[in-house]
Amino acid sequence: MNSLPNALDVSGRESGYVPDISVVSPGDIGMAAALYIEAGLSVLPVAIGKHPGSIVGSNWPSKSSREAKTVCDWWTAHPDAGIAIHTGASGITAFDLDIDAETLPSELEWLDAGRFQSSRGGIGVRGHYVFHTGTEVFTSGDLKLSDGRTVGDVRSGNSVILVDPSPHPKSHQGGEYQWRANDAGEPFPPLPEAARAYLRPLGTLTARGGLAAADAAVSAALADWTGCERPKALDNLTGSIRRARSGTRSRTLNALRIAACESRLGFYPLADAVERIKVAAIDSYTARGESFEAHMGGHEFGRLIGNGVGYASSRTLADIDAEARRLYGTRHTDNVIAFPSKAGITVPTGEKHCKSIEMEFWESSDQLRDLHQFARARMVGPWAMLGNVLARVVAHIPPHVVLPPTIGSHASLNIFVALVGRSGDTKSVSMSAAGNWVKIEPDYQPCKPGSGEGLAKCFAYRTKMPNNGGWTQVGKQWSVLAKLPEVDTLTASAARGGATIMSTLREGWSGERIGTDYAGEDKQIVLHANRYRLCLVMGVQPNRSRALFDDADGGTPQRFLWLPSDDPDMPDSEPDEPPVLDLGRWERANPMANLVGDVDLIRNGQLGDVADPADFDVLAIPDSARDQIKATRRAVARGDRSVNPLDGHKLLVRLKVAAALMALEGRRKTITESDWERAGTVMAVSDRTRKQVIEKLQAQRSEENEARGRFEGERADVAEQTRAERAIHRVSENIVRILRTKFDGSAARAELRTKVAYRDREHYDDAETYLVEAQRIEKARSDNHGPDGFVLTLRDDTASK
Repeated sequence: MNSLPNALDVSGRESGYVPDISVVSPGDIGMAAALYIEAGLSVLPVAIGKHPGSIVGSNWPSKSSREAKTVCDWWTAHPDAGIAIHTGASGITAFDLDIDAETLPSELEWLDAGRFQSSRGGIGVRGHYVFHTGTEVFTSGDLKLSDGRTVGDVRSGNSVILVDPSPHPKSHQGGEYQWRANDAGEPFPPLPEAARAYLRPLGTLTARGGLAAADAAVSAALADWTGCERPKALDNLTGSIRRARSGTRSRTLNALRIAACESRLGFYPLADAVERIKVAAIDSYTARGESFEAHMGGHEFGRLIGNGVGYASSRTLADIDAEARRLYGTRHTDNVIAFPSKAGITVPTGEKHCKSIEMEFWESSDQLRDLHQFARARMVGPWAMLGNVLARVVAHIPPHVVLPPTIGSHASLNIFVALVGRSGDTKSVSMSAAGNWVKIEPDYQPCKPGSGEGLAKCFAYRTKMPNNGGWTQVGKQWSVLAKLPEVDTLTASAARGGATIMSTLREGWSGERIGTDYAGEDKQIVLHANRYRLCLVMGVQPNRSRALFDDADGGTPQRFLWLPSDDPDMPDSEPDEPPVLDLGRWERANPMANLVGDVDLIRNGQLGDVADPADFDVLAIPDSARDQIKATRRAVARGDRSVNPLDGHKLLVRLKVAAALMALEGRRKTITESDWERAGTVMAVSDRTRKQVIEKLQAQRSEENEARGRFEGERADVAEQTRAERAIHRVSENIVRILRTKFDGSAARAELRTKVAYRDREHYDDAETYLVEAQRIEKARSDNHGPDGFVLTLRDDTASK
């Protein structure tokens, strides 16, 4: 390799340019690399056909260089290495076109304005089209046409392109990198406006290897990256931060970058990763007696999230996939199973984290295993049956059993479940199946409330005392399991003027006081806080759930656990039914066991009495749950952008699910770490299901808007046509009147036209044509051969009228 020039200062160059590679001796790739850095581009040595970090190692984006000595050392050690241009650090974006000229659509004509590097030795149109984008960064991924067809890739940010004279990985098939001859020495042109329609803005390059994703990109990633295929992969990331006694910030940054990449592949939801990494960072600082707020705080943590999302979005999925394969040892193909990831990742068998996370959940206890088997035996969706079972289990837990006052006061276990599916799915059937499998006491008949007042009447009623003694409240049942097979029942009630169902449900979910003091004495039913148990199971067809989400500002949909009613993996033959699970009465181990016959009557009679917190049975919760809830509350209060406002109640829903899992397995006092983690799995399914419902509603609204727009347009066209027809009829009658009264039945067209009001002349030609076709006037040529060279005469039958 020839000696390289000294380090160059290219920081002030507005745009890099295409170097003249023709002056390089054949095989002297190192000298070519020197020309590229002289042209203002950041380079890396790569093994041909390998990933960008194949020579420089992990975290390659921070190692790309324009320094002559570094580049000289690289190619001295690896003279046959290819040259990879780091797009983001070089201020360029490349479009890698992968179709032939015969199929190249006109909508991509703007590509030709870029500097072109052929990937077929100068033959055809396949190759890289490169533009200058400065610090602006876009999501790397598919290049798609307006009809959705993929025709190549976008390379921006932390991605690379291999350049001439690097050997092409498919040289045996005619692959060869070669810049267009007349592009040598020419700067990369600015990005055309037409190109932006094919790009997704990500943010800006703010530092070496650092990308700052825009707020919109972060929000989109939190909403879209919700896969849950390998959540155990998070454990090492959070564990390394939690154990750190120094360097917590750098570990957090690195973890957020890795987590964003793996979330993009679908390993686990990004929102969950952000939440757990933040808690781990708080634990790290707390363990050494320091403050998270003092060292990092919510604002800086939000900035690191943006960096992580930017890092992941700017890389190609193939690059991230390759890194995941290295990280998890998937290069060993002698003992692997296919993992259901869009990226096609495979993982070694025999390791716990390789199993489907949902099957891990179902196998985590005998009760859940039996529940899953019973659902399959009855041909209902397992998640739908789980939702029903959790509601039934909580329904038999006395109302004085509460969650600790982590924020504010004690929290109720009351739980709401939305079962999502099309009409004809197993939403209603799963309700019955749950009742057949799990037995509880007391097992009150489900109710179907139609209003807030109707809900209160499910618990109690008012009766008049004898001898004019006034009205008194009589409790019927302290626990209500409300079942609404279709969401229409709820939304129709909410739509009625004055209906209170939505606000009453929100109060009931929180275990707050239900009842109005202004009602008449005969209607004044009051249920005091933590004196009643309310659980709700509701069927939801996505396209009919708009009214429920319209109440999102009130917080109603956020309080529901959203579970699917379908079963995509339903087997061809049903398994045997497992034994029935009999949970009996909650108090079976209580000293009051001899008085159980009176317990329900006592609780019914206490519905209208204020509860004493000293009588509460407070469940113990794991420290990790308490820390997460507190950290999230601080973030919400401080306006931390990493917290999705729609999920304000998410952690409390999760804690209620954890309590229900505890009770399902026959435990009474302590919610374990395992309960909390498994509840996280359920919440991941809930988040995914709710997101699908929202997407279907958005699609429905778009279709309705399009239909409404077509209707309005058609209506406007008809109205305009009607107005025009009326005007033509009016002007035609005026023409007849003018011919009869001013011209004795006949007149030159030019003269007649001047007698028509100026405002009506735009309709004159149409009115004249109408009269001729209706045979009310005759139109004959005159000596004048111009456009007005006609004489118009009333026909005899018209003239006499």
